[in-house]
Amino acid sequence: MSLEQAIAALTAAVQANTEAVVKFGTMLSGSVVAPPVIPAPQQATVPAAAPPAPPAQPEMPPAPSWTATPAAPPAAPAGLPFGDTNGLVKYATDAYEAIKGKDPGVGAKIQAAFTSLGYADIQQMQPHHYQEFYNRVESLR
Repeated sequence: MSLEQAIAALTAAVQANTEAVVKFGTMLSGSVVAPPVIPAPQQATVPAAAPPAPPAQPEMPPAPSWTATPAAPPAAPAGLPFGDTNGLVKYATDAYEAIKGKDPGVGAKIQAAFTSLGYADIQQMQPHHYQEFYNRVESLR
């Protein structure tokens, strides 16, 4: 029950009691007594309280001034016909094209060469595995 509803209920109860007292007084004295005038209740408007201000946030400290040197990617071993991912994919494609006439299952064997190194996709291969992959593919020729 809201505060306004409680006030309205109490006002109605006071008015009913006042009417009962007036009737009782009339019965005892036989004369009519005018009931007291009770002003009608006014709707109290309570302004909405402003939400409390958020607590002050401590100021963030400045960012560290040190800079990390990015690690250089490991270089591909020397002497390979490729040195990056694009060259690796081109080498594997060229090897497949060269061997597929002699061995129709060469695609699965090339795939096994990089999955046995722990890669699900040839483009994920790290440069330190290039030499081993190259050796495995060359053994298929």
